[in-house]
Amino acid sequence: MLHASAEAVAAISAVAVLLAAAGGAAVSIVTNNSRLNAEAIRQEAALRHDRALADLADLRRLLDTTAITLERGNGALGGVSFLTDERLTPAERGTHAREIIALTGDVYDRLVESSARLAIRLDDSDPAHGALQSAKSAILAIQVLITSEKNSSERMQRLVAQFQEAQRSFLALAVRRVGSAVYPQVAAEDFTDFTGA
Repeated sequence: MLHASAEAVAAISAVAVLLAAAGGAAVSIVTNNSRLNAEAIRQEAALRHDRALADLADLRRLLDTTAITLERGNGALGGVSFLTDERLTPAERGTHAREIIALTGDVYDRLVESSARLAIRLDDSDPAHGALQSAKSAILAIQVLITSEKNSSERMQRLVAQFQEAQRSFLALAVRRVGSAVYPQVAAEDFTDFTGA
């Protein structure tokens, strides 16, 4: 009977060891699951951060491209005043007008593309989008006015001024939105104060 008792004790001991091992395994599983969950949360936050940085970089590229296009438009409009120069022959005026229309047409097309992309990245109600719409409107009106027989110098100058104001506004809003490596203080200040305008 003593022998049977030793077997019972050994069996009980084996069951106790198995139960302790199972308990240890359960604790280990719970601990590992907690670690895995914490790591998954950390990786998700890192991915969100990386996505936000990528979105910001894309927005910066888009704003840079649009700013360059606006500057090209401003350059093209610099020749508008020559259209009213009385020293030009009708043929010279026509050639000059066609050149301006070609240049502003290219600018307009690029602004339409930028506007579509900006509507996705920002929002139609964003002031930068509104400034871009104003620039597009001015360019289109200038093209129509150049081809019109009622080419009013005063109206043309108002449209050029509208375009230039839209360009300044867009640049100020773009800098406020994404900052500027060259002029970091601009992001925190009023752009018109910084330029002296």
